[in-house]
Amino acid sequence: MNHFDIVIIGNSAAGLSAVKTIRKLSSTAGIALIDREDCPAYSRVLTPYYIGGKTSRENLFIEEPSFYRLNGIHTFFGRTAVGIDPDDRTVVLDDGTGIGYTSLLIATGGEATKPPIVSDKVLRLRHMSDADALHRKFVNARCVAGFGAG
Repeated sequence: MNHFDIVIIGNSAAGLSAVKTIRKLSSTAGIALIDREDCPAYSRVLTPYYIGGKTSRENLFIEEPSFYRLNGIHTFFGRTAVGIDPDDRTVVLDDGTGIGYTSLLIATGGEATKPPIVSDKVLRLRHMSDADALHRKFVNARCVAGFGAG
């Protein structure tokens, strides 16, 4: 099992801010970052512009893949934390991998609730995969309705 000084669950604003702050204070701390999405950090507030065709998908990313390597961050992208054992100081990933930590930060943010409507045309917007699905649906859409705000 790998062990890190600091494990961060979440690769958005809070997680990235933590990484940058930690690196200002220590260039040697072992940091692992876990995120269910398999991509570098991106701006969620720009996803509606991507969906609507006003910007490209590439313009959403706020960090290059090299950011993590250059800052010595061990990434577990595309992995979901499914359990935490605080006594053993271990995070368990969806593939059964255990990751040991000295300190743990959970910076996952909020999650949009999908309305109880059964239809492949009812989508939510929270993750890049949601934005990609909406982008594909909007290409030939004649009418779109949205509700909620963030």
